[in-house]
Amino acid sequence: MKDVKRQPDDTGAEVLGGIVASIVNAMGAFKAIAVGLLADRGITEIRPQSWYSLTAFLSCLDAVAKDVGPNTLYQIGRQIPTQAYYPPGRNDLGEVLENLDEAYRLCHRGADVGHYRFQWTGTQSGRMVSTTPYPCEFDRGVLESLSQRFEPDSVHVHVVHDELAGCRKLGADSCTYRVSW
Repeated sequence: MKDVKRQPDDTGAEVLGGIVASIVNAMGAFKAIAVGLLADRGITEIRPQSWYSLTAFLSCLDAVAKDVGPNTLYQIGRQIPTQAYYPPGRNDLGEVLENLDEAYRLCHRGADVGHYRFQWTGTQSGRMVSTTPYPCEFDRGVLESLSQRFEPDSVHVHVVHDELAGCRKLGADSCTYRVSW
């Protein structure tokens, strides 16, 4: 298995504070652990409109995965749609997924930090390919939360990590998620 490249090409990459806050918001009773992990990496006060080292934030996510588990990464990812900016006028899930990369760019700066690319596979289904440096479980949480936010009346929203299409944890350059609603 080759080394998994999850760090951006430039250590000057930054992430918006609202995204960093998701790690604290998702950890519930374990907020103190999140605060400690962030502080160990130089992030001691989180302001939603400030910029923080993406490398430090990814290191925190790695520590959460190791110390707490992948389900917590999923819960952190689920917090992102409550913290991130979305371009106005996006009212349905298809539009949001088509424009997720644009929203992602509003919350990251300073380097090539990968992409989200959506491809339609049906009238209410598609494939999201992520080349971001975020863990698979985090991405899945983001996609499921968006799906529920923009299709709140649908009980048939499904987000499936398609490991047959490759997985960054296994050395691939991207992860693919099948989304249907």
